[in-house]
Amino acid sequence: MRRVGVEPDTDARRTALCVPASVPRFVERARRLPVDMVILDLEDSVVPALKNHARSAAATALADDDWQAPLRAVRINAPDSPWVDDDLTGLGPCMSRLTEIVVPKVHTIEQLDRLSSRLACIEEEFGRQGRPVGFHIQVEDAAGLLSVDQTAAHPRVTTLAFGPVDYAASLGLRNGGTGHSESQAHSAAYDHGLMRMLVAARAHDKFALDGPCIDIRNTNELARSCEHSAALGLDGKWILHPDQLDATRLAFTPTKSEVAHAKSVMAALHTAEGDAPAAGAAIVDGKMVDEATLRHAQRLLARAGMH
Repeated sequence: MRRVGVEPDTDARRTALCVPASVPRFVERARRLPVDMVILDLEDSVVPALKNHARSAAATALADDDWQAPLRAVRINAPDSPWVDDDLTGLGPCMSRLTEIVVPKVHTIEQLDRLSSRLACIEEEFGRQGRPVGFHIQVEDAAGLLSVDQTAAHPRVTTLAFGPVDYAASLGLRNGGTGHSESQAHSAAYDHGLMRMLVAARAHDKFALDGPCIDIRNTNELARSCEHSAALGLDGKWILHPDQLDATRLAFTPTKSEVAHAKSVMAALHTAEGDAPAAGAAIVDGKMVDEATLRHAQRLLARAGMH
């Protein structure tokens, strides 16, 4: 099967706000928020009786460019669900506006191949120009984690996102929870999943996002989770409510000193955008920097919106 390759964009994904496409006031509020990505949900937050309505509402909402968020996505239903074909077909009219399609509960690369083949036909039918729509795949359970090395390699995949609630249920973790503020056992389980996903994402030059904190009012948990995920090296985090936006964006935005250091690394290696380094190594602030440091600097500047 021919696989459509997607040239990854370089836009930051610090904040990815997911809202049910079936609730107009949530969609309209999301339209005005300064998030990096908006995800209109057709899956878990939409009951079966409203799937058709949500699908139509998402296509209508994304038909114009009146969004603060530079990146727009729709979460379809699971690859093996009875709704997924209608989801893809229904998104045809807004195909030119989509950055990514979020694919939940991904277990195999064959699932992605089937979706990609169908999506390629829809892109052609509706005349999408330029970069194909990317896949934003969710790693949500034990099966998804076991196959993440393969699914991350799929050429249409641009982003991987962790699904903490389904992951906890899949493993049978007591008391569920959403990760980093739980017990030491919970933290170890989540970190294992996050790091395995992150390694797969980095091996294939894809973005990696943490999943949401579902306790909307627990600002302390959100802050801890964001700081922890950012320290691990993830690019951003899903959020479920506007009140989670500021803390999440702050945690995943490089500081002024980090940006200044990254720029110094770039300058020391005489690297302009798109050019190869003129020097293999240099000294910055008394420390050696080289190609590995350069890649880190480039990723940091991209996260800061400087690419």
